[in-house]
Amino acid sequence: LFKLGRVCSEAMTVQSMQSTGELHSTGASPRSHSSNSKMRKSGNMRKTGDMNRTGDLRRTGGRDHSPNSSVDEYGDHTTSKASFNTLLKRRFGSVTAAWRLVLDEDGKGKISFTDFCRVTRDMGYTKNVKGLWAELDDDGSGFISLNELDEKAAQSLDDFIDFITDKFGNTLRAWKYFDADKNNRLDIQEFQDQCKKIGYEGDARYIYSCLKTDCSKNFITLRDLDPEAHIAQMRGDLNMLARKMQHKFVYSSSLPDIHAHARPDTKGGRKSTVNSRWTQDRAGETIRMARQAKKSHQSADQGMRSLDEFKKLLVNRFGNLFAAWRQGLDLHGNGHISFGELCLAMRELGFNGNVKAAWTALDTDGDGFIRLSDLDPVTEQMINSYTALVKENFGNMLNAWLETLCKDGHGCVDKGTFQKHCRRIGWQGNVDLLYESLKNDRGRNFMTLRDYDVAAAQSFFRGDFEMITAQTTSPHFDSFKERNENCFRQRWARMQSKAMLEERDRSTQEERRADKAVDDVVSMKELLGKKYGTMTAAWRHGFEGNENGRVSFVQFCDAMRRLGYAGNIKECFTRLDAAEKGHLTLQDLDAEAFEMVTEFRKILLDKYGNYIEAWKALDDNRNNQLEEDELINVCQIIGYTRNPKKLFRFLLDHPGKRFISLGDLDPAAMRAYYRGDLAAMSPQERGKAVLEKRVAEEKKEKEKLMAAGDLKSLKSVLLRKFGSVTAAWRYGLDVENTGRLSFVDFSKGCREVGFVGNIKRVFQEMDDDDSGIITFNELDPKWFARLCKFQELLLAKYKTYESAWRIIDSDKSNFIDMAEFVEVCKNIGYPGSVKEQEALFKQLLPPFAKHMAKQDLQIGGTIVQAVTGLHIVMEDDQLVSKVEQAKNELVKRATLVLENRRKSMAAGDLDGLMKELLKKYGTITAAWRYGLDPAGNGRVSFVDFTKACREIGFMGNIKQIFQEIDDDDSGIITFNEIDPVWFTRLHFFQEKLLAKYVSYDSAWKAIDSDRSNKVECDEFVDICRNIEYPGPPEEAAQLFRQLCKDPGQKALAREDFLVGGVVVKAVTGMELVLNDDDLLTKDEKGKIDLDRRTRVHAEHKSKELGAKDWKSLKKVLINKFGSITAAWRNHLDRTSVGKVAFGTFVQACRDVAFAGDIKATFKELDQDGSGVITFSEVDAKICQRHSRFHSLLLNRYGTYDDAWAAIDANGNKALEESEFLAVCEDIGFTGDATALFKQHLSHQGNRNVNEDDMRVVGMIVRSAALSMGSKSPAASRQNTKDEGPEMGLPTEHISAESNQPAETNQPAEVPAVPAEASQPAESNQATEDAKLAEVAPAAEDA
Repeated sequence: LFKLGRVCSEAMTVQSMQSTGELHSTGASPRSHSSNSKMRKSGNMRKTGDMNRTGDLRRTGGRDHSPNSSVDEYGDHTTSKASFNTLLKRRFGSVTAAWRLVLDEDGKGKISFTDFCRVTRDMGYTKNVKGLWAELDDDGSGFISLNELDEKAAQSLDDFIDFITDKFGNTLRAWKYFDADKNNRLDIQEFQDQCKKIGYEGDARYIYSCLKTDCSKNFITLRDLDPEAHIAQMRGDLNMLARKMQHKFVYSSSLPDIHAHARPDTKGGRKSTVNSRWTQDRAGETIRMARQAKKSHQSADQGMRSLDEFKKLLVNRFGNLFAAWRQGLDLHGNGHISFGELCLAMRELGFNGNVKAAWTALDTDGDGFIRLSDLDPVTEQMINSYTALVKENFGNMLNAWLETLCKDGHGCVDKGTFQKHCRRIGWQGNVDLLYESLKNDRGRNFMTLRDYDVAAAQSFFRGDFEMITAQTTSPHFDSFKERNENCFRQRWARMQSKAMLEERDRSTQEERRADKAVDDVVSMKELLGKKYGTMTAAWRHGFEGNENGRVSFVQFCDAMRRLGYAGNIKECFTRLDAAEKGHLTLQDLDAEAFEMVTEFRKILLDKYGNYIEAWKALDDNRNNQLEEDELINVCQIIGYTRNPKKLFRFLLDHPGKRFISLGDLDPAAMRAYYRGDLAAMSPQERGKAVLEKRVAEEKKEKEKLMAAGDLKSLKSVLLRKFGSVTAAWRYGLDVENTGRLSFVDFSKGCREVGFVGNIKRVFQEMDDDDSGIITFNELDPKWFARLCKFQELLLAKYKTYESAWRIIDSDKSNFIDMAEFVEVCKNIGYPGSVKEQEALFKQLLPPFAKHMAKQDLQIGGTIVQAVTGLHIVMEDDQLVSKVEQAKNELVKRATLVLENRRKSMAAGDLDGLMKELLKKYGTITAAWRYGLDPAGNGRVSFVDFTKACREIGFMGNIKQIFQEIDDDDSGIITFNEIDPVWFTRLHFFQEKLLAKYVSYDSAWKAIDSDRSNKVECDEFVDICRNIEYPGPPEEAAQLFRQLCKDPGQKALAREDFLVGGVVVKAVTGMELVLNDDDLLTKDEKGKIDLDRRTRVHAEHKSKELGAKDWKSLKKVLINKFGSITAAWRNHLDRTSVGKVAFGTFVQACRDVAFAGDIKATFKELDQDGSGVITFSEVDAKICQRHSRFHSLLLNRYGTYDDAWAAIDANGNKALEESEFLAVCEDIGFTGDATALFKQHLSHQGNRNVNEDDMRVVGMIVRSAALSMGSKSPAASRQNTKDEGPEMGLPTEHISAESNQPAETNQPAEVPAVPAEASQPAESNQATEDAKLAEVAPAAEDA
């Protein structure tokens, strides 16, 4: 406000002085006016001076200074001129730049006081402008020049301008010399070099700084050197004729020399003007250029100058004189040319002789026109004789062309056809010469209608087949009626009517010929065969609604109407339905096709059970199609005795198809396959399955609705939906992330998860302090305490979350995984086991996420701050004062501006190019692979290099950069010329790798030990250590990043290893061994190939024959379902009764295409001869392992509910492999826990074990124990407690040392059932009977 008041007061002072006439620009010094005004005692000026002085005192802190001195913003006492020059330098880079940009905008070399006040006000100069003016205007002229601001700069610039003007004539010519590379700019080095060349002895660097007006650029332009020279260059005034005089930077107040403005004298003594000088200069330049062009044209003119040479030119260019006449001379086609047309044609053809003499020589009859007879009479006589004969035979040329020459209508005629035509009409001339003369183009071997006759071609395109429009004279008729009937209009109308009648007759005949409507059974079958290829394809696509294999009369009628059948449909249906069934089948249309297809399908169903399994066996290469040769082999394998080629044709879907698919074999099976019905169930079975699925879904939905009715069930629903209680709080309840939850927000969250209970009561139950607000500690105090502890330790170590994240996220990926989080917990001293730390990591994650972001880490602070009220510092800026925050913000903005400016400036040299490549691709190797050498041949030509530079926006001299990189001048760039250091490292790595493994194939097999087809960084470091690659592990990690495709890649693939070999091979020529087979001889390769084929054939044969015994059947089940336990659950014991009868076993064997003796296999498994198979008989070892695990689990936790609640720590209703292994270790299970985890998976594609898997496997073990218990007398006297009666698992007879069951009277592979003295045997037996009674109905249904 103080600054604003002072500016306003100064403005008022200047305005008042101007109004009173005290300040003017007529030559009086403003300083004297200022001193006189101070001596006046008028009230108005006194008030203004007091106001100004008050403003000065306030701004300077009470200290008064003289008009010629001031205190700057840092408190230094400097003169006004010095401070003003300092301001100009800070603002514009130099005083000269400020003078040329803002002070002397019009280029007059001086500035008045009014303009000076305006400029200083616009610049924000707040000091004493009047005093500054008085100090600057030394001579009291009322104007200020650059000399008074910076005398050294003004004098140096004037000396430099005078020097180059004396040497080159003007500044524009001097600039032409200075800008040697013609890029319209000069940098400091170019300027200094040119000044040195022309002999300038001044300070070139200082002159360059004075000339540069834009401090952000590192070059100057012609506008910086001389703006008027720039304008003269734009208008093409190289001599700068329009310039009156050269403005000086050293301005003098004395009157200028009038002779400096005098116009130069002309030759006549008159004074010249700018316009006259400009016109004279342009005229001289135009005359000079015209003379030079005429001279060069005359020197290059080697054209013909005689008539004979002109004819030779016509023959050479057009082939013959007739073609030359039509194409080069008689362009209008009227048969003659005038003198003007001849002149135009000869000049166009380049004739430089006497055209008038040529005209006189050609126009022998002197009629003023030249005809073909004057140029070539022989050719004209030949053409006229042929034309007359054609018109005599055909009436006109067009009829001759259409009737004899081009009857097929393809529009062209060859020489043979034309010779026959000439012989037919009786023309005796030179046919070959006539053909070549008529043909306009020597390069063609055919003649078109336009070549034959131009008028005929024009008439043809107009539709004038009688060439009426081509007649130049009308025939003579005596009577008026004849003349009226034969006028052009009547003849054209008759011709059009005749053409229309002929076209109508022709189209009618075409329609009759094309109309072949079917009207009997034979023609109907022929039409179906032409349209669909075979009767089977016609049956499938031509008759709708034949899914049941039959077509009714109504459906047949619809099909015939679509087909266009023109006969009696009912009669046709009756003839086809010879057996009077009332419907048609494929057998009625084609008995042979029906029998062949039916027999083939029957064989497939007998062998494989359904079409889906049959297709899996037939399609051995898994390309979902069978070609003809494959079907022939299939027919030989399955024993099909009919013609397989004909069968293949019958199974094709349409004529253009070359293979058959599952839909061609059976459409219903294809639909079943797409809807997931791999067993291809019947409609009754499918309906039953759908009903059961619907009942299960309704039950599950009802359980969900029943579950969400109280606080406990609400928490369960939240955990099931969001995965953890923290994620449920963030995304289900406190969606605004305030840390507090009102009743309205709580109600909204409950409704969204489907809560149907009393929301108000649940809210009151959670609101312990009756505050009307729920916080996280009231939802889950346990996890709130853990979060508080974690946040306290984290902030104690890192102060802010921003600092913590910056240190934690060391790889700058903006994400951290579980291992990194565990390491963080260790660093900050978080108490608890690794398992608890992993559980905390899952709590902080979003729903079912795998990685943590920065906002996930901060959520704990938000929760704790809402409960405790403590101030949590999120960002580093919150620890500093507001002033420091403002400074940091300014620094950030300046950095951002510089970064954006740097990004906007494209690369212009080699260093810039390398930076752009690294910025885009991450590493120099990736830049070579994908930017420079995308073809992967190890070499980059100049064309490829140019293309790559243009794609990244390179703006420099590409050819110069290419030559700079190409050290050996080979015209090809290799990787060693781009980066010798990394080439050496890659070369050494390839040598070490191949020295150890010989080939890349062997190296990859040894490196990729886990067969994951990828190698991570730590594995790569181990590889470098194994092959004795020198350097620390950090250097190996750098080499890993060089081989990666992009910076975000975490693992290397096989092709990434090969890129180094390609790069090295292109430079050194080292031979690379990619595969192990390259090291073998031809005989060894042939032997290996023969072994491979034999092995593949044996595998295919085994797949076709199927399993034959229990061992192979077990292998098939494990391959299909993942484990024997999953095979028992999903295939053998589908009803979950714990037993498999013989009928169920037969069906299961048929489903997997078992080809052995099913009855013998069943007896092999049924060791006790009970007639049923249990899981212990299928795999006793796995059953025993399950028994040990579940016994330990129930002994530890009592029931499955309690066990699952304990082991599912994160509450996501699933156990991963690591969690399952931790459970086994926790309960004391010492067997193969990984194999046990796989046995608990429900199917092969699953990766987690849920609570249902636990219960089902426990039921399998229980059923096996009950079955063995019913067979053993000792088992009937044993019972269990709590969970024991339900599952039949041992609870006490477990040895803690060996995890083996205690010795009992039962076999070793079946777990013993412990005895309890507290319950009688009758009670245990009743409990078992009750449990068996529950599963009896399901067993009866099965």
